[in-house]
Formats: sequence, structure tokens, C-alpha cells
Amino acid sequence: MRKGRFNARPLTFAVRHELWDGNIQGHPDQGVGILVTADVAGKETALLRFNCFDFERSYVYGPAAGADSEPRGR
Repeated sequence: MRKGRFNARPLTFAVRHELWDGNIQGHPDQGVGILVTADVAGKETALLRFNCFDFERSYVYGPAAGADSEPRGR
């Protein structure tokens, strides 16, 4: 898995290539995940995640949702 982090204060962008097996979202897939984080009350918090995969094209938003939540849009 290749990944990189880029700072654009106050945001941090984490970009990584992911390979999903059939246990995630019910089908195998691959592509790039982009995670946008920022310091919220002294803790690094996921604000937005883009799933830019072959089949699963979605986003997750909001600090309450977190990076591991179900996708919310296509």
C-alpha cells in the first residue's frame, strides 16, 4: 500500500492506495482513498474521506462520522 501525507494548515491530506477484498462493501475493489483531517480540541480528527475506487465512489463527512463509517454519497 502506497501512501503520503500533505499539510495545508490547518488541514492534513492523507492519500493512499487501497485494495479491498470481498468482505468490504460486498465486493472486491481498489483505488485511492483521500482522508482530510484537522486538529479538533487537541486530537487529530477525520473531517472528510473520499473513496475514489473502481466501483465504490463515495464520501464520508463530519467529525462524528469518522474515517471508518459507511459511505454517504456517490
